Amino acid sequence: KYQVENLQTEHYLPPSLKRKGFDKSVQEFIAGATRDVFYMLFQNGITEVNSLTGKVQFLSGTSLYKGTFSFPSALDNAGNIWTSDGAVMGCFSTASITWQQISSTNKNTAPVLGYISCSYKDKRGNIWLGTKGYGILKYNPQKKNFNKTEESYIRFMAEGKDEKILFIKDPYDELFWEFDRTTNTPEVPVPMSALAKKKFTHFGTTTKSVLQDKDGSYWIGRVGLYHYDPITKKAIEYWDHYDDVFPLYDDGRNNLWFGNTNGIVRFDKISKTSEEYIFPGKTTMGPYDYLQAIHRDNKGILWLGTLEGLYSFDQEKKTWKQYKNIAGNLNSLNNNLIFSLCPDKIRPDKYLWIGTK
Repeated sequence: KYQVENLQTEHYLPPSLKRKGFDKSVQEFIAGATRDVFYMLFQNGITEVNSLTGKVQFLSGTSLYKGTFSFPSALDNAGNIWTSDGAVMGCFSTASITWQQISSTNKNTAPVLGYISCSYKDKRGNIWLGTKGYGILKYNPQKKNFNKTEESYIRFMAEGKDEKILFIKDPYDELFWEFDRTTNTPEVPVPMSALAKKKFTHFGTTTKSVLQDKDGSYWIGRVGLYHYDPITKKAIEYWDHYDDVFPLYDDGRNNLWFGNTNGIVRFDKISKTSEEYIFPGKTTMGPYDYLQAIHRDNKGILWLGTLEGLYSFDQEKKTWKQYKNIAGNLNSLNNNLIFSLCPDKIRPDKYLWIGTK
C-alpha cells in the first residue's frame, strides 16, 4: 500500500523567506555527497535535509543576485553547489555556508558566465556548463580554470558511454551531439542523414529525447522512435501511432517506456513491438507534454509524473491509481503539475520524492 505524504513547505523554508513577496516553491532538489543528505533550493535560500534523521538546517536566506535559480545545478566534490542566479554564475559552499561569485581572468569567458542554461558534473569532478548561445564551458577544479568549446545554445546535457557527454543544441542542425573528453572535441554520433530519409515518415522537426544503450547504440525520440547502431551505421524507424517520444525511460528489462497523447507506451527492445496503456482519465496538453517523468520501483510498479498528478501503474494487473491535490487535505499532493520523480537513496521502497510546480 502506498501513501502520499504532503510535506509543508514552511517547515523547510528559510525563516527570512517566510515574509510576503517570495515564491515558496522548491525550485530544485540536489543530492548530497552522502546518501542521507540532500538540498532544497528556494528563491533566495538553500536548506539542507537529512532524510535519515529528519534534521533540517537552513544554510542560506540570501542569493547572489536576482534570487531565482535558472538551471539544473550541480554539487562538486568539494561540497559546492554550482548554480546560476539570474545573470550571475556562483557557488554556494555547504561547508563554510557562503556564496562566491564565479569569475574568469579570461576576458572572453567572463561575460559568458552570465548566460548559463544547464550543468553537469562528470566522474572526475569537472563541472560542465551549457550556455545560452556561447557553447560549453568546462571547469577544472584542480587547475581552477575554464575551457570553452562550441558556439551554440546548449539545451540539454546527459551522461553517455565511456564518460562522454550527450547534448542537444539549438539550432537543431544535428540530431544531438556527443563531447569526447579524450580529444576535447564535439562529435556527431548519429548523422542527420541517417534518419532524415524519405522512408522515415515520422522524423519531425526536433529531437525530444535521447538515450544510449548498454551496447553503445542510441535510441532517439522524435515523432517516431529511432534506433541507430554506430557499428553498422544503420538506423531503423519504429512508429505505431506515436505523437512525441518523450520522456524516454529504460527500465533495465529490455523495455523502453515513453509518453503518448493518451497513454504510456512500452516498447520491447527484443521483439521490436510496442503496446500502449491508456491513462484512465482524460489527458490535457499545454506548453508541456502530458507525461513528464517515469520511474519503475523494485516491485515493478511504474510511477508517472503528469500534468494532472501522479499515477501508479501495475503492468501485470493492468491497474491504475491516481494521486492528486485535494483541497483541504494536507496528505495530498500540493500541486498536480509534476516535473520530476526521484527514489529516496536510503529507502527507495518506501519513499519517492516528487518535484512539482
